Amino acid sequence: MHAKRYCENNGLQFIAIARRSSQLSFTKQHGVAWRSVFDIEFSGDGESNNCATLTLLGLQLNNVDVPPYRVN
Repeated sequence: MHAKRYCENNGLQFIAIARRSSQLSFTKQHGVAWRSVFDIEFSGDGESNNCATLTLLGLQLNNVDVPPYRVN
């Protein structure tokens, strides 16, 4: 849901998502929570595909790392 929403908000075409890893972690701010990393495939111009990394802490979006990509 976070990946699709991110793509919609930034005018990107969502293609696919795959979970890279999940592990139990502890932070002072959130306590014990699952930290999950996902690989997202998207397109900025409708022809090429690019990969980004999305990190969740629990069910909250923690970080989105998007490399430079081509747009129309």
